Amino acid sequence: MDQEWARIESDRVAEEVAEAREDLGDPAPPHPSARLWGGFAAALLAGVVFAAVVNVALAARRPPPAPSPAPVGFRPPSPNELGPGFNAEGADQEADQQEQPAETASPPTTQPSP
Repeated sequence: MDQEWARIESDRVAEEVAEAREDLGDPAPPHPSARLWGGFAAALLAGVVFAAVVNVALAARRPPPAPSPAPVGFRPPSPNELGPGFNAEGADQEADQQEQPAETASPPTTQPSP
């Protein structure tokens, strides 16, 4: 008997809910279920794992890097490599004088005393 009353009550509630939905018109669509979000998260995780596995597999196939060459010592350039006149006596001083104009001295200014 209690089961029959519970069934009748649930049917009545379902009818009231259906009538309320009809009165309100088209209700807003329901939010995506947790199952849908879980599927999305699982697909994203599977993509990340797949990318990591492919990256590790490609790295394992790559040959090891070649050893770096021995360090090369510094050798100053010979005069023939630099061209004629480079580092000639006074060449830098002449170039500096040509680039910078001579400073002109201005006459001292005198201020009249009050």
